[in-house]
Amino acid sequence: MNKIFKYGALTLLSSLAIVACNKSAPEKDSVESGFSASAGLPSVSLDMTNYEYDNVAGYATVTATFSGITAAMDSVELGFLSSTDDSFYTSNFVEVNPSDGTYTADVKIVAGTTNYVVACASTTDGTNFSDVLAIEVADIEWYKKLPITFVADVTGASGDAYSGTAITVTYDSENNLLELTPFDPYLASLGYSTTVYAELGGDLENPSASVVMEDGGYFSLNSNIATKYSLIGLPLSDDASSFTDELLITFPKDMTSMTINPWCLYQSGKGWWEIYYATTYTAQ
Repeated sequence: MNKIFKYGALTLLSSLAIVACNKSAPEKDSVESGFSASAGLPSVSLDMTNYEYDNVAGYATVTATFSGITAAMDSVELGFLSSTDDSFYTSNFVEVNPSDGTYTADVKIVAGTTNYVVACASTTDGTNFSDVLAIEVADIEWYKKLPITFVADVTGASGDAYSGTAITVTYDSENNLLELTPFDPYLASLGYSTTVYAELGGDLENPSASVVMEDGGYFSLNSNIATKYSLIGLPLSDDASSFTDELLITFPKDMTSMTINPWCLYQSGKGWWEIYYATTYTAQ
């Protein structure tokens, strides 16, 4: 984006009446009253009803018609601005071919908030703008924001410290489960990978997951360790003093952290390996 889009459009747009998709557009004269020298510039009209968006991919598909472009116009520039700010002070620009026609483009959007889109036609003589389209974009299901890697300095009940423990959480859409790898801090410190699976829970406001349990009241740790003894995990109470039947994993709405409730690593035939208290990991 250059010329007037960069230097003048953002302040001019603050005078535009915002038009929601379910409201009637204001009269053309009232919209253009905040602009000077619109005569002799390309005309621009944004389709206010036919659009769609993909909140996971982060784009909206919009259409505008540009007309009145002549060979006498210097440095014609056509395109779309999108922003979560109705003044377009911070915005993204998508340019289209600088000639008369109807163009469809994918513009950047942000999930979970109102996004604003305007079509622009600029020459060295000034800029014309369309009405502003306001799109209410639904938030993304929290698990579709994955994968995310979370990191923490973990200390076991043994007193051993596992600094910089990183767990990557991904969403397995085929089985509708979360996959957490590597899950065990002690084994990760030795270079081994362990994976657990968790069932989705909570909602957009309070995301959570519960590790998949076996009938015996434990959960399996799938690993790359060659051993005749199985690796299992056992959920513990909040104070890690007794066994429980669920290992809960929670996240805040913005997915900036992950808390794993207390649990212990056990290798059958060997005995206890490590106990972990509740630990909060930070998203990277």
